Amino acid sequence: MEATADKERLDRDFTELYRAHLRDVYSYAYYRVGNHHDAEDLTEQTFLQAYRHFDRAQRESDGRPLRPWLIRIAHNLAANFYRDRSRRPVTQLDDASVLHEPHGTEQLVEEREEVKEVLEGVSKLPDDRREAHSAAPRGPPRC
Repeated sequence: MEATADKERLDRDFTELYRAHLRDVYSYAYYRVGNHHDAEDLTEQTFLQAYRHFDRAQRESDGRPLRPWLIRIAHNLAANFYRDRSRRPVTQLDDASVLHEPHGTEQLVEEREEVKEVLEGVSKLPDDRREAHSAAPRGPPRC
């Protein structure tokens, strides 16, 4: 019964901490990564990590505010974010090549009809002529 009461107290205290410092942690994360979605992810990770260690942090804080502890967690996660990103670069959507317009229904139907005609023509060929042979040497496909 005592463990349940401790858990409830811990959850209540953490909820207060979350409400009091959510905006500060998000602002710091946004300042560090400059992107709304990444800042949200970093904020979520910060509070998840904080929750895992909250009991110990409360005991060791001796009544001092836990805001610096939260910002430190966010700082370390931001550093990890940049380290991971530098290992596998991400192409921004603006830098991606222009996508072509999607095929319209009419064009898709025409292409299917063309494929159907080709397959019908191939089926009329003698058995020894149905297989496609390449004059190119065998090897890995070229990209």
